[in-house]
Amino acid sequence: MSNHELIDRQIMEGYHLLSQYKYTKACDVWLEAWDGLKELMAECAVSNVHDIYDKFNWSDFPSNYVQDLEAELHNAGLDDPVYYEKRIAYCRDLLKYIGDDEEMGQNTRRAIADSYYELGNNEECDRLYGQWLSEDPKWGWGYIGWFMCYESTYNNRQDIAKAAQIIECGLDEPDVCDRLDIVDKALVFYEENDGDTAKIASLRAEFSRLSAASPGHHTDHKAIPAMSGKVGRNDPCPCGSGKKYKKCHGASGGE
Repeated sequence: MSNHELIDRQIMEGYHLLSQYKYTKACDVWLEAWDGLKELMAECAVSNVHDIYDKFNWSDFPSNYVQDLEAELHNAGLDDPVYYEKRIAYCRDLLKYIGDDEEMGQNTRRAIADSYYELGNNEECDRLYGQWLSEDPKWGWGYIGWFMCYESTYNNRQDIAKAAQIIECGLDEPDVCDRLDIVDKALVFYEENDGDTAKIASLRAEFSRLSAASPGHHTDHKAIPAMSGKVGRNDPCPCGSGKKYKKCHGASGGE
């Protein structure tokens, strides 16, 4: 069996294990496949996970699998926190193989910072988000990702003041990307936490204006849990949109 066939079989085995909710076992198989995929890319002088697809006959796009692995390492981390550590190491490695795919890069960076938060290392989470947003202050979903760490109630570590500070930074950034998503998150947050009525009215007005200008952009004005349970990239998004998570709130732009 060629290296390619072995890797492809391991990837499919991982999906089968996920269908049985065996998250840690699936991640173990997929991490082994990742090591093999890196070796294969080196042999083919390919440095981008998107480009290896055309070299062989795959059951699915390798670029899909590597993103699914990032999400499933989170799910495995809910069972065993060591998988958050593995997620950090894997995502740092993945960043070397994504080329100029900005969306994948942003999602991967969010996964790194969020994993530090899940491990209780708020300082490193804050340092990373702060660094990346300093480098790219227009990154709207960077503010949202950071905000959602502290806004979420499921891990009993909610920090309302910190969450408000972060989302306000996003709102205050001129020409920030994905402003509609930032306004959506801020509006839900302030409504649920008895925010200032004038601020809420202002956010509602802006939300309506931006929504009218972007009719194809999904926002259902519902609170979206920050990975509050096990959500695979191919599972329905917990927001209720009917879309897969990877096509909705699992994407850096919510679409």
